[in-house]
Amino acid sequence: MRGIKFALVFLILCSMFAVGQKVHYGRGGYYNYVDTTSIYSSRYVGNLSRITGMMNWIEGVRSLNNDSVYLSELNTIYSELNVYCKPGVNYALVDKRLFQLEAAVNKAWKNYNERMSPYGIIRKELLAHKQDATDELVLNGIRLYEDNKRDSAYQCFKKAVEKEPGRWKNYYFVIMDELQVTNDTAKALEDVEILLKLNNGISFAGIQPNLIRAWIYEARNQHQLAIDDINKVLEKDPQNVETLYDRGYVKERMKDYTGANSDFQQVLSLYQAKPVSMMLDSAILLNNIAWNYYLAKQYELCVEYANKSLLLRREDSHTLDTRGSGYYGLGEYQKCIDDMTDAIRLSPELDNSWYLRGMCYLKLNKKYQALTDLSNAAWLGLEEATDMLKELSRGDKNTEIEKQRQFPVKKPAKYKDNVIFDAYGLHFMLR
Repeated sequence: MRGIKFALVFLILCSMFAVGQKVHYGRGGYYNYVDTTSIYSSRYVGNLSRITGMMNWIEGVRSLNNDSVYLSELNTIYSELNVYCKPGVNYALVDKRLFQLEAAVNKAWKNYNERMSPYGIIRKELLAHKQDATDELVLNGIRLYEDNKRDSAYQCFKKAVEKEPGRWKNYYFVIMDELQVTNDTAKALEDVEILLKLNNGISFAGIQPNLIRAWIYEARNQHQLAIDDINKVLEKDPQNVETLYDRGYVKERMKDYTGANSDFQQVLSLYQAKPVSMMLDSAILLNNIAWNYYLAKQYELCVEYANKSLLLRREDSHTLDTRGSGYYGLGEYQKCIDDMTDAIRLSPELDNSWYLRGMCYLKLNKKYQALTDLSNAAWLGLEEATDMLKELSRGDKNTEIEKQRQFPVKKPAKYKDNVIFDAYGLHFMLR
């Protein structure tokens, strides 16, 4: 739940109320005021968040980006959104159009990413001069990569490196495929060491060689070595939100939940100053913070940050599961049941939701419902549920249940770990 590939996400930091709102936009930013007149206010209140979220995100991009094609596309979208900020706008009538504008923002981002990704930048460099045999291998590899023929692309990149081992940029392609295609982290580590020696750790095409090595270390569960390399990147750019997020992710893997949240909080504080990669989402980030507080047994903070996340994405099953877990830790079992019921309705594969709802039913002496939920969680593969069913079958449930105020189980895996990159550089995230 730390990122999604090429999905449109917005950096919405305003609080929403359960009533209709209108927005006024001016030079000093935007502010909301309650709309008590629209009959659509309750149902379509989310459209206000969508409008202001897109506008804020576009403003941030415009302040830092000088790509004329990208900015032209975004400015067209922004002009139309600005019309919807006028008093009296009926948010219900613009509902369909907002979906189209969101798709347009996403398309503009994808086009920009394709041009500004390492593959796009290096291809442009190669095409700017007469190509030799090694260049042709790289260009052919990029074409195969874009056609999703990854094995063939890897062979081209590998031949290019063997043919001209001194061309350090070509090692990037080989390393990426060793991580994503062959899963050979030992060879990737060997090649990134060569890359670092050849270019002295200089960033190129949005790529930080130290960050590449950090994620190779992370893939090998060498967490502290990964942190050391990430810190080298942050020494040069301490407000790099993507790298701060990456460090927080590694700290999570190290079970340093306080440290992870410290980095995530810093990312949140920088959101307004710098637009975040499309793979970072404030709602997901807030949920990450909430879940870390749960694992640290700080249940009130868990609920607090889950609530903040749900203000931005009201029906997110993973965040409902997180808040429900916090309620369980606080002993508010009916609230936990309510959240887990909503989470299960949205995503019935969430084993933790079935499990903790079952545990709540046990606390409330509703054994039949408890057995049903625990059986579902066990069927989904949650070992804690299987163990609890065994305890219940032996008739000694009370002793075991009272031992367990909370269960820091692994979050349901909606996304798989992967090394991915965009125009901002390399990231190791969940998708």
